[in-house]
This record gives sequence, structure tokens and C-alpha cells, in this order.
Amino acid sequence: MPRAMTVSPTIYVARPHRFALGDDIDHDQLEEALKREIVNATEVTMFGDFYSVDPLVKLCTGIPKRSRKNCRIRFVMGLDAKTSIPKPWDDMRRVRSRLLAEKFVDLVVAIVDSSPVHFHTKLFRFVHRTHPVWFVGSANPGSSRHELMVRLAGRHDAPSAYIQAVLAKAVDVGGVVVRHKIDTFRDFFCGGSLPPAAAPTTLHL
Repeated sequence: MPRAMTVSPTIYVARPHRFALGDDIDHDQLEEALKREIVNATEVTMFGDFYSVDPLVKLCTGIPKRSRKNCRIRFVMGLDAKTSIPKPWDDMRRVRSRLLAEKFVDLVVAIVDSSPVHFHTKLFRFVHRTHPVWFVGSANPGSSRHELMVRLAGRHDAPSAYIQAVLAKAVDVGGVVVRHKIDTFRDFFCGGSLPPAAAPTTLHL
């Protein structure tokens, strides 16, 4: 059960000008809110099924250099398609390399496989020493789309346990790349290449 949780009356919106949100609607820009939360964070956890490399790295560099070695970073992304082009792995390795270059040392960047179902969670947690702040909604890490999140503050055992379960299942991009054969039309169109001629694959409709 949640303990001493508070729910912010504000909604946090990325690209809020997409719709006419009047002064009577309590809203704030999501990007600015994340910047405020991360600057003093001692732990950052972000789950998503989509990502954008440069904004994600830029967000993290909002943590002062003197604090980076003591800040724990955990990024987990979903793998949408079984593809022979390892772009998500390459991108997440770029994120990892760039953050290591920025002097972050306690770092996990990982991917959750698409089998048997696509990982679609959007969950951010910023811990300030012992005080966690949560954002839950539609936004992916580094997304440039119109998104909506709600903010909760305080300890919550269930999503904390969920985070640990996801981390236990996810594959760190610093380790072995997991590859799959393309065996559906969806995989082919998402992947953008044919299976190797030496190993023909039946496409299941």
C-alpha cells in the first residue's frame, strides 16, 4: 500500500500549445518539471518504449558535475520489433557511452525484449536522498511529442518493486546484444531488411 503519497493537482504536459489549455487548467511544461526534479536527484529511473538520444543525455547533464558520481541512473527501453538492424541497441549504447563520458559511474542502460509482448511502460522516478517523486503517464524519455504525465510524491512500495522486477529482466546494453530472426511481416517492415538468404524464414500471417 502507498505510504504518505501525495498527488500533484498540476498536470505536466509536453508541447502544451498543441491544445488550448486555459488559465483555469493547472498545468506546467513537462520538460521544465523534469529539469527541476533531476538537478538534485540522487537516483533517476526512466522506463519507456520510445526514446530520443540527445534530449535524454541533455536532461541528465542537468545534474551538476560534482554530483554525477553519486547519482544512480537507470534507463530501460522497450524493443518494439524483432529486427536485424540493431538500431535500439546502438542508440542505447551511445546513451551509455555519452553518460560515462559525462562522469556518471553508477549507470544501467538496458532493453526489454519484445517477446512475448511489447514493453510499453512510461514511468519516471527521481529520488532526492530518501524522497521519491514519480511521473506516470504517456511520455517517453526524451520524447518531443505532445505528452501528459501526473506527478506523485512519496514512497510507494508497489512501483518500487515493479522497477526491480523490470531491471532483473532487462538486458544491459553494455553486455551481449540479443538478436532475433525476422519471422513476421511486421518485423520485416519495422526492421527494413530481409532475413539472410542462407537462412530463409517463413513469414507467419
